[in-house]
Amino acid sequence: MRQTFLFLSVICLTYLNCVAQTKGQIWSQSDRQTLVDGLKNSQTNLIKEMEGLNELQIHFKPDSSQWSIAEVIEHLGIYEEL
Repeated sequence: MRQTFLFLSVICLTYLNCVAQTKGQIWSQSDRQTLVDGLKNSQTNLIKEMEGLNELQIHFKPDSSQWSIAEVIEHLGIYEEL
């Protein structure tokens, strides 16, 4: 599960960094399709990982300085819309 979150974070940050540094077209159509396919696969894998969790597990926080799974998913959803 952690690997999925890390993968999604890296993809998002890489994309945002590239967009911020260039003004021209940075992705070919093939590159875009590869990225979209990767994001769809990550989304599918994330959903599969979460299917077996109950509410307590989803909202569990080891301590106050760490995020719960629900908070991470909410964060990803917000940045997906941006």
